Amino acid sequence: MICIESISKKIVDLEKKNIILKTDGLKLSYEAPKDKINKEILDFLKENKSEIIKLLLNDTTEKWNSMGIYESKSFPLTDTQAAYLMGREECFSYGNVGCHIYFEIEYSCLDFNQVQNVWNELLERHEMLRMEITADKKQIISEIVPKNIVTFWDTTNETEDQILSMVREKFGNKQYNIYKAPLFDVGVISREKKNDILFLSVEMMVADWTSIWLLVKEFEDIYFGKKTLPILNSSFRRYVDFLLAEKESVAFYRDLEFWKSKIERIPEAPCLPTVEQAYDSNRFKHFSHSLNRDSWEKVVAYSKKYGITPTVAVLQVYVQIIRMWSSNKDFSLNLTMMNRNNLHSDLENIVGDFTELCVLECFNLETDTFVESARILQKQLFDNLDHKAFSGIKVLRELNKEKGIDKALMPYVFTSAVGLVGKTLESNFVGRMNEFGVSQTPQVFIDCQVMDDLEGLRIFWDVREGIFPDGLVEDMFFLFGKQIDKMEKECFWTQEDIVELPEWQKQVRNSVNNTAVKRELYRIEEGIIYSCRNNPNKIALVDKERSFTYQETLEYAMVIKSELEKKNCKVGDYVGIMVNKSAFQVIAAIGILCTGAIFVPISSDLPSERKRKIIQNSNIHIIVLDIPLTESIEVQDVVYVDELFRDQKIIESAKLLENTQSAYVIYTSGSTGEPKGVEISHESVMNTILDMNERLSITENDVFIAISKMNFDLSIYDMFGCLIAGATLVIPDDDTVNPERWAELINHYGVTIWNSVPALMQILFVNEEAKGCKRISSLRNILLSGDWIPIDLPARIYEFLPDTRIISLGGATEASIWSVYHECNINEQYKKSIPYGKPLSNQTLYIWDENMRDCPIGVKGDLFIGGIGLAKGYMNSSDLTAQKFIVKGGERFYRTGDKGRYLLGGEIEFLGREDMQVKINGYRIELGEIESILCNYEPIYQAVVSVIKNKLLVAAVVFHNGSNASEADILIYLKMHLPQYMIPKKIVVWDSFPLTFNGKIDRKRIDENYSIEEMQKHMEGMSVDNNSANELLLMWREALHNSEIQLQDNLYDYGVDSLIMAQMASKIRNNYTKNEIPFDVLLRQLLNHPDVLSLYQYIENYSMPDKKLVQNIKNDGIGTINIFHENKNDTLQVLLHAGFGTMNCFRYLIEYMRLDNKGTIAGIAIKNSKRYCEMNPDNLIEILADEYVNLIIGLNKKKIQIIGYCISGLIAVEIARRLMERGLEIFDLVLIDSHPIQYQLEDELLMEITFLPSLGIEISQLGLGEISNEELYKAVLYLYNEFKKEIPSRSIQYLPDEYINLKKILLKLDCMEKRQRFELYSKMALEKAENQFPVDMCIDLFAAYKQSFKAAQFVPEVYAGNIRFLLAEESTSFIPDNDEETLAFWKNTCLDDMSVEMIKGNHITCTENKENACTLCKKITKCFQD
Repeated sequence: MICIESISKKIVDLEKKNIILKTDGLKLSYEAPKDKINKEILDFLKENKSEIIKLLLNDTTEKWNSMGIYESKSFPLTDTQAAYLMGREECFSYGNVGCHIYFEIEYSCLDFNQVQNVWNELLERHEMLRMEITADKKQIISEIVPKNIVTFWDTTNETEDQILSMVREKFGNKQYNIYKAPLFDVGVISREKKNDILFLSVEMMVADWTSIWLLVKEFEDIYFGKKTLPILNSSFRRYVDFLLAEKESVAFYRDLEFWKSKIERIPEAPCLPTVEQAYDSNRFKHFSHSLNRDSWEKVVAYSKKYGITPTVAVLQVYVQIIRMWSSNKDFSLNLTMMNRNNLHSDLENIVGDFTELCVLECFNLETDTFVESARILQKQLFDNLDHKAFSGIKVLRELNKEKGIDKALMPYVFTSAVGLVGKTLESNFVGRMNEFGVSQTPQVFIDCQVMDDLEGLRIFWDVREGIFPDGLVEDMFFLFGKQIDKMEKECFWTQEDIVELPEWQKQVRNSVNNTAVKRELYRIEEGIIYSCRNNPNKIALVDKERSFTYQETLEYAMVIKSELEKKNCKVGDYVGIMVNKSAFQVIAAIGILCTGAIFVPISSDLPSERKRKIIQNSNIHIIVLDIPLTESIEVQDVVYVDELFRDQKIIESAKLLENTQSAYVIYTSGSTGEPKGVEISHESVMNTILDMNERLSITENDVFIAISKMNFDLSIYDMFGCLIAGATLVIPDDDTVNPERWAELINHYGVTIWNSVPALMQILFVNEEAKGCKRISSLRNILLSGDWIPIDLPARIYEFLPDTRIISLGGATEASIWSVYHECNINEQYKKSIPYGKPLSNQTLYIWDENMRDCPIGVKGDLFIGGIGLAKGYMNSSDLTAQKFIVKGGERFYRTGDKGRYLLGGEIEFLGREDMQVKINGYRIELGEIESILCNYEPIYQAVVSVIKNKLLVAAVVFHNGSNASEADILIYLKMHLPQYMIPKKIVVWDSFPLTFNGKIDRKRIDENYSIEEMQKHMEGMSVDNNSANELLLMWREALHNSEIQLQDNLYDYGVDSLIMAQMASKIRNNYTKNEIPFDVLLRQLLNHPDVLSLYQYIENYSMPDKKLVQNIKNDGIGTINIFHENKNDTLQVLLHAGFGTMNCFRYLIEYMRLDNKGTIAGIAIKNSKRYCEMNPDNLIEILADEYVNLIIGLNKKKIQIIGYCISGLIAVEIARRLMERGLEIFDLVLIDSHPIQYQLEDELLMEITFLPSLGIEISQLGLGEISNEELYKAVLYLYNEFKKEIPSRSIQYLPDEYINLKKILLKLDCMEKRQRFELYSKMALEKAENQFPVDMCIDLFAAYKQSFKAAQFVPEVYAGNIRFLLAEESTSFIPDNDEETLAFWKNTCLDDMSVEMIKGNHITCTENKENACTLCKKITKCFQD
């Protein structure tokens, strides 16, 4: 006979095969398809008949009665209790808080002693009020019954507000010591002229919401009703045992199969806007709303009428509001269910945490009314509740296993206690619950709680602080309340299920899109003819051959017009331009427009096949050329510009044609493998051109430079924006990227207008930055569009060109070049991206969700463009035009395919594309087009094209069976069909592609493969014993609850900090290395080399000295050298450890240096801290320099940059001097805020005070007394001068009384043992600065700091080279030596030139702050650009 659990699993397995077992209590029968019952199944049924019958009957009463024999005092936690317990741990995101509630009930008058007696009785009656947690994470009932736990607060002697504020502050967010009962508080606040208050603060592992109201009822029964409560015949423990037994039931395994079958389809939690740097606050903000009794009764009546529960009606409103602010419209919520299972009548009177969670999928389905939406939601909820034997907590664990911890986080919660209070209090509630209350739950962002009582409906939101932007939750809750208020009117239930924007957001949106401007939108050629007549001898065009006046330009254009007409070119015909970059490119376009025809730019370097498709699609009969065609392209006629001679007699007026006629067609990438032509009218493009010319104050004195190719629509503004204004257009020799030539042209012609994608401007600027940008100083307006603008680029340009205007522009080819405008402010610091901006005149921009409804501020949605600038559509593609150009409210809009969101002021933040279309270097590329071309290649069966880091195009291909092709062959084929910018940089061959659950190619998994492949490249030559390394890897994955961590991943990227490093060092030391490696040595290794692979190699090397580490060239020394980045060039960048001896302070800097990729990056750190601290500090610098020189030489690099920080500035100079003596080139020596110590400090307490800033705190934050930094500085300065730079030990006794504040603090510290002091420092670092330093770690760090402090009194010999000194702008130290003395010290040491540059931050934050590290990296690598 097999166990009950296995029998249950077998029954469910049979049901999956349509074999259904039945019983009447005595007999066992089955229904099954023919021939499905075999001997094995029959034997199973015979051998386990009685157990199967019991399981099928599922007699819960019998099960319940069998519970109650206990061998142990402790018992397990329920799934919900366990989740609350684990979630409160600090190591979890959004933990550090218990599941807790605080609320208040008002009574007319309370007698404190009587209240105390009642609660003494309740404590005796309900054992869960005495529950506490054991060390092995079980629950146990304390045998000691606490007495007199009620606290009394009298407001007669103090102001009522003060008392209420103090109580609410103390208990409102209280965290209980879960290992010591009781885990709740009760108090009475006595008020003279108002009702008294009874408050309850409860850890909800003890009592759920139902239990809390049961306690309130029993309190009132005893206090007011003088009742004697009946004896309880059951317990919460018995319920827990029943739940454990249920895990062996058939129902459990049926429900397990139900949830497992749909785990892939469960959507993620809502994705609401959050602050950029969310801080993990453990405080919650409380919101409340209510309906009076009459209104609530109407809602209940309508719910009944339409067949939904009142709870679901309110839940649907909550879903409405969450959906409006969520970028993903399909999402899941966490529902808290009050579950007592009706197992026994006594359970209704038992206190405990009976709650269970239910994961509820909320799908965004099209419905016509609120009622329809609510019914769909209700059906989903009831289906899930029918399978609650497999709890919601277990569902979340399954999600964690399948999708990772991020996808299993469900921080939006709904809790309903509708019907609970009335049922519990039986309409005899004496007290009145007031509006103040708050609850907290770990890993919860918003908890919506709903309850009703005799006064009506009450709704509370408890929202975790530090998560959402200011004002967002207030807007959400305001609209939520409005929707709730509307529910008492029947029309609400039968109207469309929508929520309107807050009124103030509507006003901002309408104001931003109020762009109407009356303007004459004439045809392009009319404007150019006007410029010619106005100033015929003004230079219009300049190319490498010659310049053209406006008169000459038009004369040539008229000749082209004449030639076209001779070849029967008519108004509305499409004429191709295939002319190399020159003035004749522009002249050809003007000539075509003067004919009334439409020009179609065709780049001569396109593959023949693509040219043919463009000509065929746009029905081109004539092409204007400058050289004969070399390929066989069918075209009716050609006009050669180099064979034309201008006719000085011909200058005609423009034809009287409509401005609504088309001006040009530009082809972009298409998803089907076919290029798509965007057709733009004169009216549309002139709206953009004239608007921009007005905004930029373009005049005839301006000079444009034509950087973009003619088939890229930025060129349209270069050509016609320039000529319509009567300005001059300078045309570079060709389309190649040549910043040197651009700078020459800008300088020679005094170019004032630059218009390009950001990458080209960046190339030009980098080329000129080192030269002071003098050659490009004439630039008046810099227009950047077509791609992301690097956030630091404007500031870098403004540094050299402060009078230049930098304009960020955005839009689409389909909306006439640009639709949105943002001028970069010279004083603005961009953190994430440069705003997209606001609409240009006569254009509108909207962010709509997938239901075409307005997105609130901060919510990601789809970007739509409206207005005059919209294209007519796509050439010969009515289906695509209808798909992309939609009509809403009688207006036409273009669906860009881009994502964006509104910012507070009405500007839009651009978030990029989420479909198959991408932009690379300004070119829009349809990945599907490349895939289609690839699949047309005979050997290829399937293709997936992706964009990975740095916008690198990569193609994955699967060959037909029996077929093959080399990467070179594939690339040759692509070059025949695609322009260069669309050809992937890498071809990766797969045997077959992975598929998603619905049978589609899993693109995400393919993309993930590339990132893994990239990481593996850094591991070449490294082999590990998989079992041992994977054991370490598993330890980290379990600790971080993340199954995606790889051996070579940087653990800092997964949120690891110094505390977690310390915890893991201890765990690894105990469980893996068997205490072989000292704790501080192992921790130092983790801080310096934060990846599992390096850790594994280090441990292996430590255990077996015959093995050599890649990082360690010398195993018996103090230091270790680690390679952070390899480059095959001859350059080596060496980072030297700071005072603590670790590389931790460089973690951000190293990442930025890797991106710059100037050379191999090596870091030297202390590996033997004990030996380091034991050495004589007087010669420590020289000993380290001798050792580190050998480590550096061992890397065999010729060009060396040495970077010293803090104490290692001294080491750096000594290393540089030794390397120069050995004939090596010191390319650059950089000292980062390196302050030598030019005095002695023997006072241990003062030394500790100088150490505190390294922990992120100051002496005034220790809680030992108030003292200002100025007062501290003066005291130390006094000792400094009094003892002539040699401050003795116990110097406190020498301080005069004017420094009494410092004396008091130092005396308090002096009375503590050393470990007590460091416990205080550790605690304050966590509380005040949120820096996590365990006590032992603090002590070890201080030992290294103290040794470094003493060693920093070393005076190096004169260095015969240059020094670059980077000085922190802010000072954090009270050390008397000032910056001037530091700089004087180094100038005396440096024989050659010493330059000084300021860097952002103070001595700590100049490297530890990510933004400062980015700036610092630029300073360090600046020498490579000089």
